[in-house]
Amino acid sequence: MKNFSLAILLFLSKSLFAQSWYNPFGNLGEHISGISFYNDSTGYAAGSNNILKTTDYGHNWYPQASGGMSFSTVTTSYGDYVGDYNGYIYYPGFSSWTAVNGVNIGQVQDIKNSPAFETYAITPYGQLYSTLQGNFTLLATLPGGINPATNAIFFTTASQGFVAGSSIWKTVDSGKTWASTTHPPDLLKDVFFPTRYTGYAVGYNQLVMKTTNGGASWDSITSGPTHITYNSVWFTDSLTGYVASDSGGYYTLDGGHVWKPTIGIDKYNNCTDVYFVDPCHGYMSTYGGNLGGQVFATKVQTFLSGATPLTNCDSVIVRADTAGCVGCTYHWSNGSSTNHATFTQSGTYNVTMTNNCGSATASVPVTVLHKPTAQITYTRYINRYTFNSNAQNATSYKWT
Repeated sequence: MKNFSLAILLFLSKSLFAQSWYNPFGNLGEHISGISFYNDSTGYAAGSNNILKTTDYGHNWYPQASGGMSFSTVTTSYGDYVGDYNGYIYYPGFSSWTAVNGVNIGQVQDIKNSPAFETYAITPYGQLYSTLQGNFTLLATLPGGINPATNAIFFTTASQGFVAGSSIWKTVDSGKTWASTTHPPDLLKDVFFPTRYTGYAVGYNQLVMKTTNGGASWDSITSGPTHITYNSVWFTDSLTGYVASDSGGYYTLDGGHVWKPTIGIDKYNNCTDVYFVDPCHGYMSTYGGNLGGQVFATKVQTFLSGATPLTNCDSVIVRADTAGCVGCTYHWSNGSSTNHATFTQSGTYNVTMTNNCGSATASVPVTVLHKPTAQITYTRYINRYTFNSNAQNATSYKWT
């Protein structure tokens, strides 16, 4: 009998990500267009009538402005700014939010900070403003006709940035000049880079575009005829990502090729923005109906797919699937601490995988078959012999 080892993947790591979502507060009383967070507990929401702030993981939200203004986008971290649909950008003062120099730049479509501690704002028609000169001033107008459609901005370094809309534009000089790198089949709504070289852009008709060479070229990896619009995208690593769509939330574990609905945010929610503080803690906002929008938070749980019983000869090598499990450690019931373990005896074995999101454990029944050992004994009688087989590990016998 030929000896070999069987390797099988236990699909555990897919449980160690933010798949389940819940609403800690309820309806906020106004439509929510954007969200941004300092950490897992403190952040802002851009509402249809006010700026809202939470300091307790979204359990409570408090108005920060005097009301009466409809806000479109918000950013935090290096500088707190909120843009509104009337073209004003606001920053927090001692007791209220104040328009930056009272300058109307047209509708503020997106505001983002760069790694160089600069803040950029884009209008729907290609005008880019920045704080490079101190206050927000016009830095560039993107090429592409009289009115190029521009929806989102993202900087990967101090000098390299991208704008997504009717094209994907790239800058390598901190936004002073821009060049179009691709023309997507549909309008793009957002762009995000989990690494300097890997980036994603999403938009109408479930369009997902991807680059792996720092935005030099882009490929359309998914799209559909369902008329679902992906409004916002965030990736916690190069493979694990989330989108906020007008038909609920979706997630991917394979770099954007396959998307599945999130647990807890159904297709009846018009999701407007998604933001992750770290791979385990994220938030997703909805526009909402008459009672206003909501802000959902991740609820990290473990979801195990189980494992099929394994049978093999001499030994079984069981491997844990590591895709999407960032920073995982492993503990097998035989003491192994790598992503695989070898078993030479039958039994039920388990592995526990742990990272910052939590732990997941799965068990697998293993049957190990060993090569038979042939042994014959006999008893002599007057006119005959009786033969007996004392073979071990045998399941069938053939005499000749």
